[in-house]
Amino acid sequence: MDYKEILNNLKERFQALNKTQQIAVLSIPVVLALLTGLIFFLTSRVHYTVLYGDLNNRDMAAIVEQLEKDNVKYKITQDGRTILVPEQEARQLRLKLAAMGLPTKGYPGFKLLNKMPLGMTDFMQHVEYQRALEEELANTILGFRNIEKAKVNLAIPKPSIFITQSQKPSASVFIELKPGASITRRQVIAIRNLVAASVPDLTPNRVTVVDSNGVDLTEELNNPSSYLTNEQLRVKTDLENSITKHLEQVLGQALGYNNVRVAVDVEPDFSQVETKSKNYNPNTTAVVSQQKKQETTTGTSVSGVPGTASNIPPMSGLRPNANFQSTKKEVTTNYDVSVEKTHVVDKTIRIKRMSVGVIVNADLKNVNLNSIRQLVIAAAGVDPKRGDTVSVIAVPFYKPVVPKPPIYIVYAKYGIAGILLLLLLGILLFVFLKTRKKPEVQELPAVSAAMEALESLETEELREKAKELITVDKMIKVTKENPDKVAKIIKHWLSAKKT
Repeated sequence: MDYKEILNNLKERFQALNKTQQIAVLSIPVVLALLTGLIFFLTSRVHYTVLYGDLNNRDMAAIVEQLEKDNVKYKITQDGRTILVPEQEARQLRLKLAAMGLPTKGYPGFKLLNKMPLGMTDFMQHVEYQRALEEELANTILGFRNIEKAKVNLAIPKPSIFITQSQKPSASVFIELKPGASITRRQVIAIRNLVAASVPDLTPNRVTVVDSNGVDLTEELNNPSSYLTNEQLRVKTDLENSITKHLEQVLGQALGYNNVRVAVDVEPDFSQVETKSKNYNPNTTAVVSQQKKQETTTGTSVSGVPGTASNIPPMSGLRPNANFQSTKKEVTTNYDVSVEKTHVVDKTIRIKRMSVGVIVNADLKNVNLNSIRQLVIAAAGVDPKRGDTVSVIAVPFYKPVVPKPPIYIVYAKYGIAGILLLLLLGILLFVFLKTRKKPEVQELPAVSAAMEALESLETEELREKAKELITVDKMIKVTKENPDKVAKIIKHWLSAKKT
């Protein structure tokens, strides 16, 4: 069969359809093409996964260079710290990069000493060692979870043989915190002690720690008065937050968490109370001190004739007597009344004054503000004698108004939804018409006999017979139901007219 005849046949069939069927026939190829393209896009799209994240610039450059050598597709996120690769290649790439020592997550450190060439001077060796030590300290500081980057600079003077000319080493540490992270005072002290313990003769007070915002984090450590002030502010904030959270929990269970707002202001007392006492007990005595002394004298007594003969040499006339011994004892005891001394230092933080403000949603009905005030006094430990105040008021809560989108956006959404709905209905209607079985039309015997008679008679006789056998309405019905036979009749009329 000739293709032109096929096209003409298809064209006649298409023109024989009504408008709805024609739209459905034209929309089906478009929908099939869109579905085919969508399926192809979803199946052929490369799914990327995270290879490594939170990388520094050095590791990022090394990994990208290796991926380009291996001709591996990759993507870098907007933050410039995460690399994405095809999901099916991620595991093999991690194993390969791990075997190459990537990512390093830090600095080479003492590995620099493994690459030192021969013939280096003492000065160059000292510089390389100091550089390696700085990088090792930086790697250790990077072990803190909240620290993103770290850099350590050491100032180590040359040793001198003169004690008066010797200088002490010093160090500076630069740190950059992760987004949203903060560093505590204890961590700053730990960094100072860590660096000081790694360098001989380096004391912690000669180590300075600075963050990426240019803030000297060691200033509080060097200035105790400033540290106490900041610590007091932190204690005040923690105390207020604790009372506020407790009151919101108590009131929220009764009124609803979205219907209550609580504000607390606390004035703490950080003064220390030192008490010294001395108690005397006159009923009891105690030995304070005791001194004992004993003297013993021994010798031989001498006697003789009185006069010069017994006292001038050769001291004639002396007569020895018997030996003698004398003893002297002396005891001194000091007594005192018993004394009891007491020294107590009380560092308890006290509350000078506290103010509590509570706002209740006025939309709530049957709410007794006085009862809420009594509940707040009991729950927060408010003491009116101390000067504490409590205020409870009812105010309508503000409800944010959601801005409405422009009217053209609404119409555009409805228009797109309508087009899609019409397209879907057209497809369903076409499928329904194609799958529906055409009802068998039972021709009237008179009409069938007339059609057979019309085919056999001449043109003039056909016209007369048609007027007698069928009305105009029936002819229209017959034409719709039997278009081929009607076309044959019309051709017969035309050929008869020419002759």
